[in-house]
Amino acid sequence: MAKSCHFAAAFPKVLRQWAKLLVEVWATCEIKIKVRAFNVISRVLVLVGQEEATWLLRRAYVCFVENAKHVSWRNY
Repeated sequence: MAKSCHFAAAFPKVLRQWAKLLVEVWATCEIKIKVRAFNVISRVLVLVGQEEATWLLRRAYVCFVENAKHVSWRNY
């Protein structure tokens, strides 16, 4: 997965599409998948610049807030 992070960081358009998908998975899926997506997001944050990191964190926050009302014991 680390090689995928380096590849995506080299291409901003690919990075944004991939980051949107990762954040959506992190915000909506079950806990095992959320943990994996979070690990990849944290690796991407280390590799990208300040502007992309800010965008990614803002996107993650928005998705988190949108899905906060849908929390139950099954998707916690």
